[in-house]
Formats: sequence, structure tokens, C-alpha cells
Amino acid sequence: MNRLFTIILSVFLLLLTPIYAQDFLGKVKVEELAELSNTSFPKAKAVVLNEETIIEFEYSMDYGFRVNEIVHRKVKLYDVAAKEQLKFVVAYASKGYSREDVVIEVSNIYRLINGQIVKEKSKKESLIDTDKGNWREKGVSYNDAKAGDIIEYSYTKSTNYIDELPEWYIQSDIPKEKTSYRVTVPEYFLYSIIQKGRIKPTDKEANARISFRGMNGGFGRTEVNAIQKEFTAQLVPAYEVEPYMSNPSNYISTVRFDLQQVQMPYSSPEKIMQTEKEYFVDLLKSRGFGKELKQDKFLKKELNIEEYKGLTQEQRVNKVLSIVQNRVKWNNEYSIYINNGIKPTYYKGDGNSADINLLLVAMLRNVEVKANPVLLSTRSNGEKIVWQRNYYNHVIAAVELDNQIYLLDATNPYTALNILPPEDLNGEGSILYDNGIVSNVNLMPRFVSALNKKITMTPNASGTINGQIIENHNNYEALNFRNMYDGSEWRLGKWFESQNYGVTVNESKVYDSKDNIKDVRVVYAYTRANGAIVFNNKIFVKPFQFYPLLENPFTQEERQTPIYIGYPELDNYQVAINIPDGYKVSELPQGFAKKSIQSGIELQTKFELKDNQVLCTLIFVKGKGVIDPKEYQEVKAIFNDLINQLQVQVELEKK
Repeated sequence: MNRLFTIILSVFLLLLTPIYAQDFLGKVKVEELAELSNTSFPKAKAVVLNEETIIEFEYSMDYGFRVNEIVHRKVKLYDVAAKEQLKFVVAYASKGYSREDVVIEVSNIYRLINGQIVKEKSKKESLIDTDKGNWREKGVSYNDAKAGDIIEYSYTKSTNYIDELPEWYIQSDIPKEKTSYRVTVPEYFLYSIIQKGRIKPTDKEANARISFRGMNGGFGRTEVNAIQKEFTAQLVPAYEVEPYMSNPSNYISTVRFDLQQVQMPYSSPEKIMQTEKEYFVDLLKSRGFGKELKQDKFLKKELNIEEYKGLTQEQRVNKVLSIVQNRVKWNNEYSIYINNGIKPTYYKGDGNSADINLLLVAMLRNVEVKANPVLLSTRSNGEKIVWQRNYYNHVIAAVELDNQIYLLDATNPYTALNILPPEDLNGEGSILYDNGIVSNVNLMPRFVSALNKKITMTPNASGTINGQIIENHNNYEALNFRNMYDGSEWRLGKWFESQNYGVTVNESKVYDSKDNIKDVRVVYAYTRANGAIVFNNKIFVKPFQFYPLLENPFTQEERQTPIYIGYPELDNYQVAINIPDGYKVSELPQGFAKKSIQSGIELQTKFELKDNQVLCTLIFVKGKGVIDPKEYQEVKAIFNDLINQLQVQVELEKK
């Protein structure tokens, strides 16, 4: 009977919600629909006129406390090119203890026809309801929207997970005239508030009273004290993704709530949020992490220690890493907790990141290498400004060789000692030792990864050039190539053609020893139509035309976020232009050199005539993995210099 009453009550409340949702933002006005551009954001193609997020607690006799996230949004479309940005999709977990539900209550399009406001409900075919395996997605697309339309929608997402309240994204990819977030928290729960980003909303706090039905096992209502907080921001600019950026979510202005403590009536306070030290101690004791490293007895018979006695520590590391990479395949899931366990992973041949790299640590320890797990947050998981329970999402390995720390990650088959997947290059990680000591380790490489290219060019009077390109990739450049290369030299040649207009690859060859420590060498034989300009008995050749940059990626006046390179890079282009018979050099370009010590950016070009060749050199160094935004103007200027040097031509004339 109780369950039937709960269902009836839920349906009744859902029926009431659309009535409220249609009025809360104010009625759509003729003046709003007729507006051709936004007065606050005149260049914007779409603007959120008003947005409200309401966080409410409810009590369920089946699940206990739940949280409802109620979102109302009113958006004006000024340019049909932005209609894709109107689409919203809400992800939710439809199964398990932390089951979630999403209900779309309202979705309308308002437009002005013959001076009259016409409202259209979203069509069935515009509704999104997709099964993603471990989660589902619901939402609405507005492909029928036209310039001038106003879109209004409202949805509620309910969840049993109350350890973190739904995060408020103050910014989005379109500007907002007004946005607000109101949360009412029962006195039983204490949350910490974490604000991030440049936009600081106004906030106010007030005492409140809220009531819950069924808390005492019946149909009566229980009133409790609560704290209500409301945040408001106005005239919020759109968030713009800047070039060479790590993870945009690191910098988007947000407000989030993390549960610190629970104190139910007549009970002692229960601490929810651990300190870092408490977290690490528990992790070492947990079956899904620390204790798993001790489940390594099977390795005594699988690893023949005699095979390792004659090897150096570095050779042992490389051998064990190669075994894990060749034996186990990553299932593309990051975790700091095992899924299979190291023994099943070893025999089954697949697992998540914890399965694989804890296995790697255990195997290294079994061949007498000092190895420990390293916790980190991947680039896609973002950087954390304060301690949070979901700070880490990935585990790799650290080894100690000659009193130096080196890092390993066996989830990628092409990594090597201190060569990690690019996803791992995200600030600092934490090495966790068996005695509970934790030390930070910099995940960002400090050594240079080089791409060396030797290019020959022979131009002719028709404007065609032909020749050979020899590429040598090392360190991270080798990793990137191996990740991209699928084993087909023919497809590699076609890919190179697609990257270089007018090029025909006559032959391509890859030289890779399959030893991830060593470099990769690639050779192309090519012909390029219109690779040179012929005019008035002269041939003009751009020596650096194969450099993959057409324009300066840094065009903004100012930079707000760090410039993320990932790892120090060196591009070294050595170009030899063969002077065709009957021609001579009429003008040799001037060399160029510029260096910025603070940003680590350096550019050099050099041109010289030797025998019957023009030898041209371009060296471009990005010496830091991350560059402070204060150095943006210097970086922008040197990139402009690079673009100018790429346009330099060698001038040949008939004798």
C-alpha cells in the first residue's frame, strides 16, 4: 500500500511540474522574438536568456534520501548556424544502487509568425533516448529551430547518490544573460563548497524548513531545519576553448558540493570525506588495491628469476614491461581499483588500468626491482584544485633506478620507460609506498622528443618537385607514430598524401625494430605538382612547405589558460634543394633566429649554397610541456615568425 501511495504521489508531482516550468522564467514576449541581436552579446549566435537550477532533497522509503536536479532553461537563437548548440543531453545511470532517472517535462519552440507568438512542442523524432551500455542519455535536439526562435525546456534528474551534489556549470559554450543555482540542504548533511574559474557568482544564505514524508516509517511528514544557498551570475560570457589547451573543464567556472559529514537524529556525526592521509591508509588496506599486490604467489612459477639475474635493473624493467604489454590488453577503462585482479588478468589477457599496472608492479617486485603504484588523474579527468574523493582515476607504476624515479604504464603497447600515454601527462601523481608514505612525482617529461626530417627537392621548369623524405621519430614522437600507424605502408602513404595537397607518394617504407625504446624511421619517395612556382624564367621554391602549419594557432589578443604542449618538442627540418641544370641561385634568403627563455620557444632558420644544392635548415623548439599564459604574447610573436619563415622562398633563375 505504501509503495502504491508513493507512485501516485510521484505521478501527481510530475503532473504539477510542467505547469510551474512554463511560468518560472516569464512568458515569451513579442519583443524577445523580434530581437535580431542580443543587446548584451551582440555577436552571439545564441544566448541563454535565463537559466535556473534547483537542487532538492526528497526521502524514499526504498532508497532513503535522494536528490532532484531541476533545470529550466530559456534560449534565444539568433543565427541558425548555432542550432546544434541548443541541443541538450543528460547522461544518467539507469541501473544499480546509484540508479538515476531523467524526466523531460517541457520542451517547446516559440516563434513569431505574422506578428503572433506560436508555440510548438518538440516532435517525437527530436527526442533523444540512447542506451550507452553502462548508462543512458536523454535529451532533445532542435534541428527545426530557425533564427529568431526561443527554445524553452525543463527536465528533472533524480539520483540516489548524494555524496556529491550536481555541479553547477556557470559557463557554457553560449553566453548567458542570467543563471542561478539554488540548493536546500537538510541539517543532517554538511557539504563543502568548491568554486572554480574566473567568474565569481553572488551568493546568499538563509535558514529554511523542509518536510519529508515517510521518514518515520509512515505517511506522516517530518519537518527539519535546512540551509538554503542561492548563487546568481549575470552577463556570463561563453566559455571559449583556446588552442593548445589541456582539458577545458579545468578552467570552466563551476560550483560543486562535496559531502563532508552526516549526522542523523540521535546519532553521532559520521565523517564521510577522508583526508588524503586517511584515504591512502584505507587504499593500502583495501582488497581492490593494496591487498591485491600481495596476491602474487602465482608469479613465482611464471617468472623464472634465473633469466633476470644477469640483467641490469633497467633491462629487467624493460623485459617485464614488454611481457605485460604483449600478454595483456587494456579494456579502455581507467580505475584505481581492480576489476579482475592481477592473477585473472595475467591468465585472461585483459583488464582495466588497475588490473594491468598493479600486475606490472607485482611482476617487477618479483624480479627484485623497487616498484610502487602511482595514482594520478588523467587529462580527461582533469586537474583538481583541492582534495576530492574522486581526485584519482588511474594507476601506473614507478621504479627506482640509481636513486632516480622512472614511470611506466603498460595499458599502451608502445610505451617505454618514462614514455607514458599522453593521457597521463597531467600535472603530478602520487607514489604510494607500502609503509603508507606518499610522495609526489612530476608526470610531465623534461626531456626533448624530436622529429628529424631530411628532405630532398628537385624542381623542374613545369613547377613539379620530386624527391625523398626521411623522418626519424624518437621518444614521444615515436610513441605518437606507433599509435597512429596501423601496419600498412600503403595506407600510410595515402595518409601522407591527404596531409599534403598535391603530393603523390610513390613509395613509403617504415623501419621499426619493434623495440619501443628505439626510434622509428620512415621514408617517402614523393612527387608534388605545383611544388614550385615558375615565372619569368625563374623558379621559386618554399623549402619548408612540408612543415604541417598553415597559420598561427594563436590569434586571440590575450590568453587566459596555460599553453599545453604536453612534452618538450624539437622539429628539425634539413632540406636540400637540388639546383636543376641551366639554373643558378639568384637570391638566397636570410637566416633567422629568435629565442624566448621564459616560454622555452626557439626558432632558427639557415640557408647556404653548397656545390649544386641549397641547404636549408629549420629548427623549432618548444622546450616546455606547459607554458604560463603570461608568456602568451612572446609565444604568439614567435609563431608569427615561424609562419613568415615557412613562406620564405629560394629563387632560382636561368643562367
